Amino acid sequence: MYELSVSQLCFSQITGAYRLRVEDQQIVDVDPLVDPFASLLGVTNLSYLPANLHDLDSLTIDATFAKAEQAIFRYWNAPWFSQIFVSYDPVDGYVTHLEHDENGWLSGWFYAISDSHYWYTAEDLHIETHPTDIGE
Repeated sequence: MYELSVSQLCFSQITGAYRLRVEDQQIVDVDPLVDPFASLLGVTNLSYLPANLHDLDSLTIDATFAKAEQAIFRYWNAPWFSQIFVSYDPVDGYVTHLEHDENGWLSGWFYAISDSHYWYTAEDLHIETHPTDIGE
């Protein structure tokens, strides 16, 4: 079980900042946080709780690794299109920053496809361990 603070900005996915509690790769609890990306759009806060917690499953550590891997694969297959920036926590190894634009430099030329840009940040990982009962 772990807890992690994440924020995401994307035009085609849920946008906001959340404190996630994840158990067995499933989100079991979520709290909205003040959204650091909201000021980019000139609003106070974008975070809201979706009706279904599974709508936030793409924000878990494993899902973010998969998203980064897919973006890196796409970049290596079409480096003239994609742009990707990935940072990892130096101690725990989880993705702390993922910025990806599937259309790369084309997004700057054609406003209609600018919604392909995706930003994700993660911080403050807390891993909960359960001591093993000895002597039972």
